[in-house]
Amino acid sequence: MSTLQDTAARGQVQTWRLLWGMLRYKAALFALDSFFLVLMQATPLVPGLITRWFFDVLSGRTAAGLEPWSIAALLLVVALGRVVVILCAVSLDILHAFYVKSMLRRNMLEGVLDLPGTTALRQPLGEVLSGFREDPEHVHAVLTLVPDTAGAVLSSLVAVLILYRISPKLTLLVFGPLAMIVALAQSASNQFQKRRRASREATAKVTAAIAEAFGAVQAIKVARAEAPVRDNVDRLGEERRKAMLTEKGLDLLLESLEHGSATLGTGLVLLLSAQAMRAGSFSTGDFALFASYLTLVADYSVSFGMYIARCRQAAVAFERMATLLGGSPSERLVTRSPLYFAGKPGPEETGDGWPVREREPLELLSVSDLTCVHPKSGRGVFGVSFDVRGGELVIITGRMGSGKTTVLKALLGLLPAQAAHVLWNGHEVEPRAFFGPPHSAYTGQMPILFSGPVDDNILMGRKVPEGELEAAIRDAVFEQDVHCMESGMKTVVGAKGVRLSGGQVQRVAAARMLVSGAELLVMDDLSSALDVETENTLWEHLSKRMDFSPAGRRVTCLATSNRRAALQSAHKVILMKDGRVLDQGTLSELLERCEEMRQLWAGACSTAGAMEVL
Repeated sequence: MSTLQDTAARGQVQTWRLLWGMLRYKAALFALDSFFLVLMQATPLVPGLITRWFFDVLSGRTAAGLEPWSIAALLLVVALGRVVVILCAVSLDILHAFYVKSMLRRNMLEGVLDLPGTTALRQPLGEVLSGFREDPEHVHAVLTLVPDTAGAVLSSLVAVLILYRISPKLTLLVFGPLAMIVALAQSASNQFQKRRRASREATAKVTAAIAEAFGAVQAIKVARAEAPVRDNVDRLGEERRKAMLTEKGLDLLLESLEHGSATLGTGLVLLLSAQAMRAGSFSTGDFALFASYLTLVADYSVSFGMYIARCRQAAVAFERMATLLGGSPSERLVTRSPLYFAGKPGPEETGDGWPVREREPLELLSVSDLTCVHPKSGRGVFGVSFDVRGGELVIITGRMGSGKTTVLKALLGLLPAQAAHVLWNGHEVEPRAFFGPPHSAYTGQMPILFSGPVDDNILMGRKVPEGELEAAIRDAVFEQDVHCMESGMKTVVGAKGVRLSGGQVQRVAAARMLVSGAELLVMDDLSSALDVETENTLWEHLSKRMDFSPAGRRVTCLATSNRRAALQSAHKVILMKDGRVLDQGTLSELLERCEEMRQLWAGACSTAGAMEVL
């Protein structure tokens, strides 16, 4: 994340540009809301004038055009009218806030999902969640305060002009100290902002610590670290409590200074107007008007100070939200995006504007000149080329660090490739937009499960024809495990599958992949946590699916593995070394002509048990 100095240097221009983008979204609704917000700030001027008229009529200073009770009734009507204006302003503001904050969160989430998987989150999860919750609130508050503050400033100017026409000397004597007190309070707001930022950071640390503890329950229990983790959360909570109390105390101090200035001004009016009232140049109604407008202007000064503070918060909030977009321009945050409410489904999207393709059975996948270099280490894969024919099982093998996983991730668009030509049945495709159901399904080295039931983790919200779920569980060699579970398919697996073994997690992920009905199954060391018997059964079931799947389609498999069972089942083996394809062909061909393959196979045999390959 950029430093606060960077934010100060460039955030101001960016903030106004992004606020303009937010303003353009639902512009008509914002204009109507702004009208009522400005009217809401202007209506308090009317009761002050009516009050002045009321007291002047009572004291005989003004000829009675209306009876005092009629004036009181008029004051009540104005008050009821202001209530209606406030209700309209608040209702429209809530509606506008809902749309704008939904748009911001939608674009943030799209940016996260659209990034390569290895760089999607650069911040701790707790901080990201805190940002999704709080940052749109902060930036929308600034947008709302534009008409609110403009109305407050204009109303304050009108109030001061009215009072100046009544008594220029008294106006200057009263509002001079008031302006100085407000300016003094605002000059200290920079220090208050630091405290506000510290409390937000303390809150993010607590959220992050709790989220990380929930995600590492097993590691905490194995290390018997429950007490240290609890103590750490307590310590962070105490730091947050102190930061929040400091922030609240300073906010109350600032508020008391600004509101107290109105009380001081009223006292000055009372003292300074006494002689003028005795002389008859200053009426009781004038005093009531001064007292009313002093409080009004002081309140509006608070609003103006609040707006300046919120602008500083918005700059930081926009900076935090932009970090979730990776390298995308920050203007993407305010891109007009469709929102679907009231259960109305929208068209399926890919996240980048590419059209969603219809299913196209795989005949030939051609990959040429695939280059993907990790920017920090300079390592990666270079000029990788291979073909995968429909119905084949192709295994990418090689020593640790040879680039097997990088090839799969770069092919699927999970890593940014510097160069690649990927053809699906002779037509070039964009990996990030194309790969995914119904074209492909992917299972990584460490599959991620959600904390819900087994069937939810497999289906992921899909509706599948009868029998396909059971077939996927059977082919993933997970059927017996389900029968042994207390609640069967409704067994809750816990966060990240913590209640399952490593092999069970892999087989749940395999069933999820199989039930997707994808043409191409991409697997990264899928059977690494399985015993030999289960592994052999899994590859046998996958081989059968390549001939004929339950849905009546043959599937194609592209996998990385050094395991003997996988290599024996492969139609073609691609051997990697130092980020390049060293050789490719059938297992028999590679064992015959490649010393690297023979050494790799010998290592696989030593761990899996000796057995003739041919």
